[in-house]
Amino acid sequence: MRRFLLVWVLLIVITPGGLGAAPSSEQVHRIAVTDRGFVPQEVRVEPGRPVKLIFRRESANTCATSVQMPGVLAQAVPLPLKKDVAVQFTPREERRLRFGCGMNMMIHGEVLVGESSPSPESHEDSKGCGGCGH
Repeated sequence: MRRFLLVWVLLIVITPGGLGAAPSSEQVHRIAVTDRGFVPQEVRVEPGRPVKLIFRRESANTCATSVQMPGVLAQAVPLPLKKDVAVQFTPREERRLRFGCGMNMMIHGEVLVGESSPSPESHEDSKGCGGCGH
């Protein structure tokens, strides 16, 4: 009996997360903000599962000092230089969610919810920011 109990306790201790740990269903994507725009410009996620986009502005030479995401964010979120900024949401249906610089000019990207093929527009170079002054 002691041997059985010892084996059981060891299994709990060496199992990642311990007893009752469920695998994380959160879909996490890191998006760098560079002088060339958002990298990657496109991420794919599954509907019905939580999403965490982690934006990190790596360059001061970009107008993307904030990010907006209509339908997800009520207002643009500041992107301080060299700091991670998380945007969390749970998409419910297949669709395309566009995110962009605070002025929504030319620097943009897309979250493809439940889509398997890339959009033709998403492969355009997003360098510069039109009327943003960069």
